[in-house]
Amino acid sequence: MELPVDTHVWRISIRLGLIGKKVTADAAHNLLQALLPSDARAIYNFHKALLRHGQRICVFERPRCEKCPITDLCDYYQTCKRQEESEPSATVKLSHLHSNQAVRTESPASVNSGESESSPLP
Repeated sequence: MELPVDTHVWRISIRLGLIGKKVTADAAHNLLQALLPSDARAIYNFHKALLRHGQRICVFERPRCEKCPITDLCDYYQTCKRQEESEPSATVKLSHLHSNQAVRTESPASVNSGESESSPLP
């Protein structure tokens, strides 16, 4: 039995690091086939597992890594997601900026008098 490589199997194989990012689906077929035993049941189970994982958890645009049971094996998670998690979010960056800087605000009365007051951002 030969391993069918559809879009899900191909994508998951790349994200797991089983094949390189530039490997085509045609080339992936031979590379993945070489990793598996020649047992038809093992090939079928591998294909079915990657297919379902790609349909349910490791979806194309926004993989659901928080639900994934194999993040410890996943190159994508180890590089992309961990990097995202370690970077402060824009909200944290803005709140840090607001708490450390004062902003000049002018009340209508101070505009007329040429005065301004400095107040911290909320």
